[in-house]
Amino acid sequence: MVNHFDARLRLREVTQELYDIGDEVAEHIEHLAQAVADVDRELVDECVLELADIVDEAVEDSRPLIGELDGLRQAFTSGIRSGRMGTLTASAGGSSHPRHAPKTIDVQSLSLIPAPIEHPVALPTVTQAMIARSDAVAAYLEELADWVSAENIRGVEKLGCVALSQLYAQSGRQALAAAAAWCVAVPETHPAVAKALRGRRPPEFLMERARIDEIVRRVKRRRQLEHA
Repeated sequence: MVNHFDARLRLREVTQELYDIGDEVAEHIEHLAQAVADVDRELVDECVLELADIVDEAVEDSRPLIGELDGLRQAFTSGIRSGRMGTLTASAGGSSHPRHAPKTIDVQSLSLIPAPIEHPVALPTVTQAMIARSDAVAAYLEELADWVSAENIRGVEKLGCVALSQLYAQSGRQALAAAAAWCVAVPETHPAVAKALRGRRPPEFLMERARIDEIVRRVKRRRQLEHA
């Protein structure tokens, strides 16, 4: 029989795992936002593939954890009522009020940013339109990431008030749809302009990855020298 200490430890672990799953989905949506803001079509495609995998894993991994967390909490509640267990520590942070998901973005809405383009038009006008569209999609994705984070915290703190697996799936669909709309409205509509804009806002997450890769290389090189 699982003792009180082990059950409490497992309760913390499962709770943290669900927090981490939501954070990872939000983080990869932010990566996609940064790639869009940089007007980097190839990086957007890579981020789309990464996000799709992360969302699939989140949906699959969260289902058994939700059931386990619900069972643990019910066991603790029964134990507290019978006086056999101590009280559960209240979670901190999240709002108990639901937040609506950001309104979806599509090709039609993007084509109106900052205004419909009627050809022929001067190149600077097209350039500014592509920047405005990219910034609008990036801002939308950042808002979507914030929404996922907030709803995930709310859903973990009070199981049942948010369908967590559906939250991850829905946010993934919305992010991927926004990326697809951006691809049509920016790089596919004006490929030369989009190519010229690439690199306008280097993604922070790539710089962080480069920093980590450099640390790993240094450690590996040092170990090789030690065993030489």
